[in-house]
Amino acid sequence: MGRLGIILSSGDYASLYAAATLAATALARGDNVVIFVTGRALPMFTRDHTPPAEEPARRMLELKVYWRDLLAAAKPMGGLEIIACETAAKVMGVEEDALDRELVDEVGSMYTFLEKVGDGQLLAF
Repeated sequence: MGRLGIILSSGDYASLYAAATLAATALARGDNVVIFVTGRALPMFTRDHTPPAEEPARRMLELKVYWRDLLAAAKPMGGLEIIACETAAKVMGVEEDALDRELVDEVGSMYTFLEKVGDGQLLAF
């Protein structure tokens, strides 16, 4: 069983989808996955985030491959931890209580993330 660390800084739906698909696939293979959410990706992890009606989000929902649903479905598998960047939250004006706690496990630092990933692989989106 391996360990994969994903740094997710893009709020772009294609990047969010790619990261979610990678995380779900790694979990299905038996790997542990830690996702560090920062930058423009952070507001996407709030409770009040709703997908826009435009493409590609509309099509992702239609095909049942919306990034958020993929992560939510993967959480019960175990082995997935999502950390929201505490500094990015301050910069982006995202209050800790606004985060979707069904997805986000904790608010922490890059140091915390790297400690959890250890010698595992790192990828950034």
